[in-house]
Amino acid sequence: NDTKLPAFGVKLLIKDAKFQYPSLPKSATNIQVDLVVDNKTGDPDATVVDLNKFHVELGGNPIDATMHLTTPVSDANINAAVLAKINLASMKDVVPMEKGDDLNGMIVADVKMKGRMSAIEKEKYEEFDASGSLAITDMNYKTASLSYPTQINKLTLLFNPKTVDLSEFDAKIGKSDIQLQGKIE
Repeated sequence: NDTKLPAFGVKLLIKDAKFQYPSLPKSATNIQVDLVVDNKTGDPDATVVDLNKFHVELGGNPIDATMHLTTPVSDANINAAVLAKINLASMKDVVPMEKGDDLNGMIVADVKMKGRMSAIEKEKYEEFDASGSLAITDMNYKTASLSYPTQINKLTLLFNPKTVDLSEFDAKIGKSDIQLQGKIE
């Protein structure tokens, strides 16, 4: 009905998988997934999501993630981590792109977060633990659907429990240069 589902459970276990588009030279390899979604009562808020392991190497670019999520409806309680190092130029060797599209640059992410969404909603940021960094360097994106290219020379975000620090942002969107620094406390 409108407020209750049947009890359900899903277990997904993928070991040593890979895929490759026939027309592209590189593949996604070493795919590992250990995912359990469980709801014993049918109450949507009783759903528990455990992504115990997610790993993929996209043309040699490793991406790892974990997540534990409870009470997703009333007050999501999350404990998650992402670790990735992606050379965007090699992505076009793994995943097809539209004709005229081009993508280059590096993304390096090492981010962890733990806490309840209510802490963010109530601006009690010290109760939501976030740490790590996200860096983008020398990213160029061109697509036929946009009349201008986008270039991010450098973007660095640093996360800690008290702040999100935009320590560097140097970009060019079309003919407009943008440089920013800042901190959200």
